Amino acid sequence: MLAFLSDEPGGADVEEILRIGEPWMTAVNLGEVAYILERTPGAAAADEVWANLRAENRPGGVPVRWIDVDDSLVRRA
Repeated sequence: MLAFLSDEPGGADVEEILRIGEPWMTAVNLGEVAYILERTPGAAAADEVWANLRAENRPGGVPVRWIDVDDSLVRRA
């Protein structure tokens, strides 16, 4: 996700998955993305990405499927 948002190598692959693929994430991943975005470019950007990824009718692509996390998965992350 961060590669896509920062236009880094691999970002085009992520963009395709978000547009027509089957994207999966955990809340841990989303929290990391929001944390990094909030530092630069800021809270508004983090809020926008958060809302987009959590939307059931996600603008610009298919909805993200959310993987439930438990303490073990969070600890590994």
